[in-house]
Amino acid sequence: MAAWQAAAQRGPQQRALDDPMLMGMLAPESASSRLTETAYALQLNQKFPWFGKRQLRGAAADAEADAAFQDAQDAHLAVRLAAELAYLDYYQAARLRDLNREHQAIMQQFRETAQAKYRTGLVTQQDVLQAELELAELARRQLELDRMYAVAAGRINVLLRRMPDAPLPPPPAELLAPQVPPESSSLWQVALRQRPDLAALAWRVEQAQIELELTYKNYFPDVDLFGRYDTFWQPSAMQGPLRGQLGVTINLPIWREKLDAAVCEAQFRVHQRRAEFDQKALDIQYEVEAAWQALIESQKAVELYARQLVPTAEYLLHSSRADGLGVDGVLRLATVSKDVREFTLDGEPPAGVLTNAATELVVYENWSVTRGLLTRAAGKELATATPMGWIGHGDMTTASPGKPVFLEHARAFLDQPGEWFLDRANGALTYRPRPGETLAGLHAVAPRLTHLIKVTGTRERPVRNLRFEGIRFEHTTFPLVVRPKDDEHVLDGNDEDQRPENQGKHAQDVRLIDGNPIEV
Repeated sequence: MAAWQAAAQRGPQQRALDDPMLMGMLAPESASSRLTETAYALQLNQKFPWFGKRQLRGAAADAEADAAFQDAQDAHLAVRLAAELAYLDYYQAARLRDLNREHQAIMQQFRETAQAKYRTGLVTQQDVLQAELELAELARRQLELDRMYAVAAGRINVLLRRMPDAPLPPPPAELLAPQVPPESSSLWQVALRQRPDLAALAWRVEQAQIELELTYKNYFPDVDLFGRYDTFWQPSAMQGPLRGQLGVTINLPIWREKLDAAVCEAQFRVHQRRAEFDQKALDIQYEVEAAWQALIESQKAVELYARQLVPTAEYLLHSSRADGLGVDGVLRLATVSKDVREFTLDGEPPAGVLTNAATELVVYENWSVTRGLLTRAAGKELATATPMGWIGHGDMTTASPGKPVFLEHARAFLDQPGEWFLDRANGALTYRPRPGETLAGLHAVAPRLTHLIKVTGTRERPVRNLRFEGIRFEHTTFPLVVRPKDDEHVLDGNDEDQRPENQGKHAQDVRLIDGNPIEV
């Protein structure tokens, strides 16, 4: 800001006239001469530039000051960006440390499981050694994450003008996800209007144009007026009237080659500033587009993790924690009934499986994932209320022998922080809190509606041109069927017609704007 404040003082200086010049002259010998009076001369000069020059110089200085102000704003944004990035690094390092500790606890359980299986001859010693190696790598990773956490905290402290090792409060458990704009063009248009670095270049273009206009003024002369009193005119009795004098001097701009070159230089300076402005505008468009694409990629990655990677990891985790597993450590289907409702597993399921219309069987097919409520569980034999899969599409979308499975939502499975069980019959929710969580700080949502909005028309008169903007649809429920009728169409969680975004009949051009997802 000091640079801008200093530049702002140049305008008044450029608009002001030059200081007047006072000249004095004395003939020393005349002071002691008896023949002449003391001879001296006094002269006062004031220079006046050609009309408009001072105003143009002041305008150029003002444009330079405005550019300096935008530079200061740009520096302010750079500091703010650095602070936000430092905080995100701090948050990320803290969450990675917590996650790595959870991984260490899980890997410790894996090692104990591998040791137990090795003692019974189910696995080789290599599995035990592999678990030991993974634990050692997680310990090394913890050291790296501790360093990243300390560096991120030190960076924030330095931005706050504090000692790098000063204590900081821990970051929150979760950050709100940013809203994704519908298109990047609206973003870079806003950036072109609001970016201070681009505004600074715009003011420098203005300054160059003013300076070009000022060079044309150099074709006209500046005027220097003076008044003079000269006693060298001797004697005063005869030449006294000649002592008071008025005069003017002007510069003669006759060297056209120099003046023309100055104009050409100023013109090229304008072209340079405009090219810099145009290039910066293109760079901003590229930066915004690249950032927007990165944000879209991140959003899709989050959706991919939530839809596929996390459920698969949970499946592997649940499977590996089972008391009795198949030969490869994963529960799989051994036999499947014709109606795809009765199954035999290749290993004993986890102890404590309940059949109170709460425990669910999850089957991984080639193209889909199906879940259904258990109606019976006896050792390796299970039965579900509904067929498991898209019936009629073959083994690719239907439960069949060899497909991996896992069980979830039973009170007996509550063995890790963050897991919960809902006893619908008694209306009781059981939750194992994570470290540091309290009941007062929890936020839970229990959805009850299966549909939030339906759009229905007829084939002859379809609903047209509906636009939902600035609204977010979330928290709907998807109840699994307990006892389907014989002629009832059974939903298995993969029915395209039942997905919330497809709840419309005979409707055209129904759109959800601003990229707000529909969460179920």
